[in-house]
Amino acid sequence: MENDNDKRPCNPDYCSKKWAPLTEGIEDEARKNLVAWTLEQEARYLNDATSPESRVKLGGMLRYIFPTARRAVMLLDDLSLVSDGDEVALTAKMDELVDESLATIWSIDRQKDALDSWHAQELTQSLGKRIASSLLSYPRLA
Repeated sequence: MENDNDKRPCNPDYCSKKWAPLTEGIEDEARKNLVAWTLEQEARYLNDATSPESRVKLGGMLRYIFPTARRAVMLLDDLSLVSDGDEVALTAKMDELVDESLATIWSIDRQKDALDSWHAQELTQSLGKRIASSLLSYPRLA
């Protein structure tokens, strides 16, 4: 029998099931769950915090947010930054990994020229901080 808690967005098991198509290929189950949690938190942020006007402003950047977040979490080698709860160090590291991930994704995508650098800078700064916050809120590392 399925537990009602398994269906709640703040439940790691719910996140893992919901985001399974985007976590396919990640062999480490703990890392897969952490990526799914981060993607769910980002989706909730975008749904709750963005007005129709700001969604238009994000425009073409929306197609980069989830792949960038997924790749950045996968590149985080030192999970002790998460378990230690050092928000400043984790945010700095995630900013760096978001920059690296976005550069890699853009090197493959020929549409990058359509995006201006202001949107790219805004995305990387805010996304790194949101990923760090999501990771710190992950209940299984507490």
